[in-house]
Amino acid sequence: MTRRTKRITTVFVAVLMVTSMFAGTVAFSGTAAAAPGDVLYRANAGGAVAATDGPDWVSDTQYLVAGGSTASNPAPSTIDSTVPSGTPAGIWTTERYDPPEGDEMQYEFDVPSGQKVEVRLYFYDGFDGTSAPGDRVFDVSVEGQTVENFDPIAAYGDQTAGMETFTVTSDGTVDVDFAHVTENPQVNAIEIVEATPSPGELGGPEELDFGTVVAGASETQTVTLSNDGGSGDADITVSDVSVTGADADEFTADFAGSTTLAPGETVAVEVTFTPSDATPKAATLEVDHDAPNTASPLTVELAGDGSSSVPVGFGVSGLDVNLGNPTSLDFGPDGRLYVSQQSGEIKAFEITRNGPNDYAVTDSEVIDAVQDIPNHDDDGSYNPGVGNRQVTGLIVEGTADTPVVYVTSSDPRIGAGGGHTDSGLDTNSGVVSRLTQQSDGGWDHDMLVRGLPRSEENHATNGLQYDAANDTLYVAQGGHTNKGAPSDNFALTPEYALSAAILSIDLGQIDAMAEKDAANTDATYLYDLPTLDPDATPTDGPFGGMDGANMAKWTADSPVDVYSPGYRNAYDIALGESGKLYATDNSANPGWGGIVVDEGPQGVCTNEQNEQDEFSAAGVYHVDGEDYYAGHPNPTRGNPNSQFGAAVESGLHDPVNCDFISPTNGSSESAALETFGATAQGMDVYTASNFGGAMQGDLLLAMWNSGDVQRVELNAQGTEATSTEALFENIGSNPLDVHAQGDDAVFPGTVWAATYGSNQITVFEPNDYDGAAGGVCTADDPDSSEYDPDGDADGDGYTNADENQVGTDPCSQASQPEDRDFDGSPDSIDTDDDNDGLSDGEDPFAIDAQNGLDNDLPVDRQFEAGQHPQSLFGLGFTGLMTNGTDYADLYNASQVRAGGATERISVDAAPFGDAYENKNSQAYAFQYGVNATGDAPFTVSGTVESPFSNDTTPENYQAAGMYLGTGDQDNYIKLVAGAQDANGNPNGGVQFLKESGGQVANGDSVIVSEPDVFGSGQTIDLFVDVYPSNDTAIASYAIDGGERVYLDQTLTVPESWYATRTRVWPSASSARPTARTRRSPRRGTG
Repeated sequence: MTRRTKRITTVFVAVLMVTSMFAGTVAFSGTAAAAPGDVLYRANAGGAVAATDGPDWVSDTQYLVAGGSTASNPAPSTIDSTVPSGTPAGIWTTERYDPPEGDEMQYEFDVPSGQKVEVRLYFYDGFDGTSAPGDRVFDVSVEGQTVENFDPIAAYGDQTAGMETFTVTSDGTVDVDFAHVTENPQVNAIEIVEATPSPGELGGPEELDFGTVVAGASETQTVTLSNDGGSGDADITVSDVSVTGADADEFTADFAGSTTLAPGETVAVEVTFTPSDATPKAATLEVDHDAPNTASPLTVELAGDGSSSVPVGFGVSGLDVNLGNPTSLDFGPDGRLYVSQQSGEIKAFEITRNGPNDYAVTDSEVIDAVQDIPNHDDDGSYNPGVGNRQVTGLIVEGTADTPVVYVTSSDPRIGAGGGHTDSGLDTNSGVVSRLTQQSDGGWDHDMLVRGLPRSEENHATNGLQYDAANDTLYVAQGGHTNKGAPSDNFALTPEYALSAAILSIDLGQIDAMAEKDAANTDATYLYDLPTLDPDATPTDGPFGGMDGANMAKWTADSPVDVYSPGYRNAYDIALGESGKLYATDNSANPGWGGIVVDEGPQGVCTNEQNEQDEFSAAGVYHVDGEDYYAGHPNPTRGNPNSQFGAAVESGLHDPVNCDFISPTNGSSESAALETFGATAQGMDVYTASNFGGAMQGDLLLAMWNSGDVQRVELNAQGTEATSTEALFENIGSNPLDVHAQGDDAVFPGTVWAATYGSNQITVFEPNDYDGAAGGVCTADDPDSSEYDPDGDADGDGYTNADENQVGTDPCSQASQPEDRDFDGSPDSIDTDDDNDGLSDGEDPFAIDAQNGLDNDLPVDRQFEAGQHPQSLFGLGFTGLMTNGTDYADLYNASQVRAGGATERISVDAAPFGDAYENKNSQAYAFQYGVNATGDAPFTVSGTVESPFSNDTTPENYQAAGMYLGTGDQDNYIKLVAGAQDANGNPNGGVQFLKESGGQVANGDSVIVSEPDVFGSGQTIDLFVDVYPSNDTAIASYAIDGGERVYLDQTLTVPESWYATRTRVWPSASSARPTARTRRSPRRGTG
């Protein structure tokens, strides 16, 4: 059976993460009939099956138009009552399921237009890998009647067969469609029978979707209305047909006039869609009638997408600027581009356009007002030794003469991590500032709000949006936990009353307050949040969160309100022209902490520590009004009796804040619009009318891990994602923010992105900029007579054929394939990605033409974002431990969490694999080369954190650590923290092993028992001391920074490993002469 493979961790990853699944029931319209009407079709996934009552079941292949593979199952233990009697047992032992790759599964059955039928779908989940509610969830649609998140196990039970039915009116073809949610959709058989007559009912479709139509063109479809009664039943008169709704003028209905239908008769109403521009449209067809058993008017929902004859496509160029870790950007009303940097410095650039895709800075200004905000320790004491501020949010309003910059900032220190370091940073250090430019060019600085939360990790007061209609600032406020419970990785800090939320700030209320002088700065302030225990700190103001004991309070009369709770670490928010609010949220990382204890909507959750290893997907959310809950728990807001429940005024607590809801839980209103493997950070709404308006209302997301900008297309209401694609690809290291210019702004229709790791601003100019024709592009259509496979339609240096093969857009220069050696051949096609003469399957440093020989000792890898922009994840890795497989097939980037402020790398899930002797199946073994010539000794060191956390059951041969060697899977020395002890039992140990020439000789492997590698919150430092003068290596380790424990074993390093200079890969961070630098991967390597 070819299904999703059940996996556990590899030798180097301690835990396989499984995300939370949907649980619950769904309801289909209609109920099962005990006896069929006249059978039109019987299709079985496994082939012909004899029937005892009517026609036999035939193979479904003749009706299958897309997707699907077959599998065999044992017979079900139970048959649900929904299954009609006489259904043959043979249909249950085979199924058709839909693998994740390729098109979604779809069937088509020819049925005369207007005929009302009952479609019966037979389901039995016999796969032993799915046995609980939520294990298999999918969408089912029959003739537009859609049930989302159908869960057959929740509906019937495990090992139980059941049937669901739809009653529909055919439009000539009955379509049965499936779509993935969790695991794979599956069905055993499909039966279509004539529907039982329904006296006094007018039949018609529930919806009509016109698909995509070019703006100005038309598409016509037919709505068939039927009298569903039988012989002798009453006639039905259809008196009028009209179109209503927001886009009613985009649709027309051709109805001749009042029509009377005898039982069984039908009338066709032609509906035409003529979109005026390239945006989604929606309206309602209303049918007035006198059928006594059908509500009048009968309604048919109409939908269609307008498209442009000018395809979406952008040119790309850079901006010559000097930046250090840009975090946010926005154009001001004065036409300048304002860019914040993590250090707190803001730069304003005057920019000119010299020609197509040619932008230049003509002048710049440095604004350092925010950097002068004083910092404090968490006990509230002023700390003049901590300079600068971490700025992660900026938006510019005001007028051309008086621009106003709103900025968020906080304590610049970063603590926590696997060592649960409490850095002493001020957890009440969040500040919202307003900078107003004066007539003399200076800036007046008002701190509007002081005392907002700041995580011990790097979650802070982040992005902002200004709502002019309500004079309100919306602020993305980061959380203090991974999934609601205090954990070591966050230095055991709890969620505060105002953390993990979208906040609203009433500027009118704040501006009514008097300005006050602030200590240790020239800036003034207007509002200090009240705190739990202000007398416990030595300074005035709300500073010093005291790990929660003095957190800021949430009160009903405050100008600062929790507008929308439930975000782990929302980095940015965007406000559409329609007034709809959207937010990005960073995912929960594996190993960083678990779900809040006593979780659930009962509102009894606590701040008890929980280190369970949990992961959830990053997402983008539609903030559906005030009090919309996004699913991240906060005991302080959810339980008035929790440790810090008094920080929330009575009456403001809401028990929903104790409920963890997965971003992928499609049955919940808290589900994300879209989720991603990479992390969505900065965002904006595209409002310009370029490409015939095709992108108006779309969300643009800067993707931290992937180097892309994603485009999320929304429905006409802006409430659901209809399509997601990479709009710009490989734009730089760690994109952190993106901004789109509207029609009335300077450089209309352009998009500007800040790449944190590359320290760059990238400009994307639409191909139809300023009315340019743009032209029709056929480069993405190999079937076109004008298609030129060897051409380069977008001028990006890659052929149309290559771009179509790798999935980038040959009509958009901004969508470029990854090409690390810049030779014009995309990496996924190129067999030598660094042009060094070694194939990607044999090259241990496949994207380093120097193969590490330019990396002289000492070498340090801090895992800082963008530290090495041309490497894997920007962290310095240049290949993977080779086994003859292309390096790109030895890892999945969406499973890797890399870099960031905490300077770690972790792997969410990995397949089985081991480099040991002839296995040579190790994956995710990232490496880089080092020139280690000479006789001077050196040390390879690194750190792993909590490789076997408290919620895992360790198994022998699971391990995490580091290795050094020639870069292949036959010649290496490894030092790992593993499950196996010295006696061969899974009680914890440290292993030191050498493999040479594919063999591990007797005496070349030693394991010492070390139970302290188990558990949550600890760090394990690993050291291999190499002595080239006598070709030996010794190993040691330390737990939680303690004394080094030396293994009583010396391994020889084969002289052949030095033949062409040593190539060493320190798994974590450093290789230096007898020195150690401690920076760590979290789940690293084998």
